[in-house]
Formats: sequence, C-alpha cells, structure tokens
Amino acid sequence: MPLTLSDADKKRHAEALQAWFLDERGDDIGSLQASFLLDFILDELGPAIYNAALADVQTHLASVVQDLDLTLSAAGTRSPRR
Repeated sequence: MPLTLSDADKKRHAEALQAWFLDERGDDIGSLQASFLLDFILDELGPAIYNAALADVQTHLASVVQDLDLTLSAAGTRSPRR
C-alpha cells in the first residue's frame, strides 16, 4: 500500500526539499523536481520506515501487555490469556 500525504503536507515537504538542496548543495531545484523527488522518497523509503515503526510499536505493546500481565498476577487476578 503506497504512502500518501495530504496536498498541504506534500507542498510543505517539497518546499523543505527545495530549501535543503539550496542550503546544502547550492542547487535551486524547482517545485516539480522537488515533488518528483518526494514521490520517489515516499515510494522507496516509505515502506521501510513504516515497517520499522510498526515493529517498534509491536515491541512496545508487547512490553505493555507483559507488564499488565505481571501486575494482574501480582494482584492475584488471572489474566484472560491463561
């Protein structure tokens, strides 16, 4: 599933890419070039970043569930998973 941004977010991020190219590389890229570059970045890097974020959330949630299970066990309440 491709990542999508609102038109306002696309415009803001494309402008940020334009500013970065000008500040860091001294290249003045146009808004169309910046928009194409943003699309490329979203297509190529977006899924990897999204998957890494999901893995982080899963790890965090597993820790929260384990802590809850330990808390319930300490309180003498059986968790529904047992």
